[in-house]
Amino acid sequence: SKPTRIVCTLAESLLGQWYVIAMDNYYCSPELFNLLNKLDTDAVGTVRSNRKGLSKDVMCKNLKKCEVAVTYQKKLMVLKCVL
Repeated sequence: SKPTRIVCTLAESLLGQWYVIAMDNYYCSPELFNLLNKLDTDAVGTVRSNRKGLSKDVMCKNLKKCEVAVTYQKKLMVLKCVL
């Protein structure tokens, strides 16, 4: 996807050095995070709830205030919380 290509191009000199890249929800996706992980680079950020590849069992949960739902997809952790 275009956001994945943008991040990989901008971070090219950092890849493979176990840096952690932080980004906002426009760029975040399971596709990108899994690719970065294969390139020995970690990532963290917020993600849009309708993003392709997210675990539906967490994203569709209706949470009350101060509740948290978590799931793992290999090394990718998806966390939903209501503050």
